[in-house]
Amino acid sequence: MWEKIVFNLLSNAFKYTLKGSITVEIGSEAHFLVLKIKDTGVGIPAAELPHMFERFHRVQQVTGRTFEGTGIGLSLIKELVLLHKGEIGVESELNVGSTFIVKIPLGKDHLPAAQITTRPEDEETQAFNMYVEEAGILLVKAPEATDAAEKKSLPLVLVADDNADMREHIQMILSNQFNVVTAVNGQDALQKIREQKPGLVVSDVMMPVLDGIGLLKEIKGNRATAHIPVILLTARAGEESKIVGWETGADDYLTKPFSAKELISRIASQIKTQQLRAEALIDVAEQKKYAQQLEDMNRELTKMNEELTSFAYVSSHDLQEPLRKIQMFSKRIMEKEVHVLSEEGKNFFQRMDNAASRMQLLINDLLTYSRTNTSQKHFERTNLNKLVTEVKQELYERISSTGTIIACESLPELSIIPFQFKQLFTNLITNSIKFARPGITPYIQISVGKVDGHTLPQPTANREKKYWQISVADNGAGFDPKFNEQIFGLFQRLHGRRDYEGTGIGLSIAKKVVENHNGFITAEGRENEGATIHIFLPD
Repeated sequence: MWEKIVFNLLSNAFKYTLKGSITVEIGSEAHFLVLKIKDTGVGIPAAELPHMFERFHRVQQVTGRTFEGTGIGLSLIKELVLLHKGEIGVESELNVGSTFIVKIPLGKDHLPAAQITTRPEDEETQAFNMYVEEAGILLVKAPEATDAAEKKSLPLVLVADDNADMREHIQMILSNQFNVVTAVNGQDALQKIREQKPGLVVSDVMMPVLDGIGLLKEIKGNRATAHIPVILLTARAGEESKIVGWETGADDYLTKPFSAKELISRIASQIKTQQLRAEALIDVAEQKKYAQQLEDMNRELTKMNEELTSFAYVSSHDLQEPLRKIQMFSKRIMEKEVHVLSEEGKNFFQRMDNAASRMQLLINDLLTYSRTNTSQKHFERTNLNKLVTEVKQELYERISSTGTIIACESLPELSIIPFQFKQLFTNLITNSIKFARPGITPYIQISVGKVDGHTLPQPTANREKKYWQISVADNGAGFDPKFNEQIFGLFQRLHGRRDYEGTGIGLSIAKKVVENHNGFITAEGRENEGATIHIFLPD
């Protein structure tokens, strides 16, 4: 964490110091170690100084080497300093420079004994996972352990999921605040409910034997269990599955991946709500008070999710720098030391470089997916023909090297988020090229039309509106029709990595982009006959 503090402050100083110097001083003052990082940069306006360590705050109209950043760097540094019982401040004068001052108490008497450990200086391996572990501590604080008597009085939560890792993960999250029993499918869950009625059921949607929707119908259709709240979990982010769940009687709905805090809060909220319904002894004023508490909780959860999205983006972004070094040094060793390496050694370095390249691709896709989740959505009237032309120019080398033919009808001008829709077309065209069949020239047809909402099978479609239908069809490898919905899942791959490169995020990004435009996306395909992606956007 100390390295992170120094590194981020130095990075900031370099970013805003276009000429002059940066000075690092370290010393002691009373019972504090004092770090000062001074620069001769652009400085900070006096009015901005009180806000410099606030989360997401960014000083506007300041010249720097780069405009990248999320506004959480200094707030994160402040949190790391506070973890050491220290303090951080800044002194600055516009167009003269800034000095950031960090003070950390000397010794260890100010820290809880449980947080102090001794590590030999040569045992560097203990620090390798420091950043990830500490980030986890910052995001989710572990609840205090409960004794046996308290544990017995906690509510019982039944978790139904066919994935053993997911069951174990959810059980670990909930075990400190609830008694937890698990089931491997819906049928198993019904048997567990007959043995002991839980206070709440958390169920995956996609399960063998009896799926989540079937389990939900059984619970809500039985008067003895209809009062039990049910929260559905699914990897499908679309509105269609949510509507089915709501109509069947689901009490809440969470899309994977989910926040541990959000899951706990929603479970606690549903159990508390059910207790209030059962007691039926609360007057109108108390009900309004509780509704306000729920509203505040939802606002806090929304804020937390936005912060987690920003944190995920920054974390993924920071991962790229060490990855570039791994790639650079492995290539240098292969170039300069190739004559002293054994064939096995060369193979190891080649495999390391391939793995780093795959990780680079995954990080880039995660960054793109994180951007599509942002709440800042700026719509602009945009000519889609121009957007497709830009995509074709950026993919020119790939298109020309594969001989790909792209036929595009005249597309409309729509109010969209330009950078997201550009990513959408890029992903769809790249997918069509990637899954071309050997020996067959890739052919991509982009067509457009209008359809009435009442003719569409999707329950989320507005029956009163017309929809633009944009279809991207190819003559590639296609896929089994049974995967028409599954294909849009995050990290979903229908082909092995040895057959086709990729991370399984591309179509998830496309789905998220379309949903950000209040539309929906479908897929149809046949093996060795090609695939077609249909995009429906309200007129």
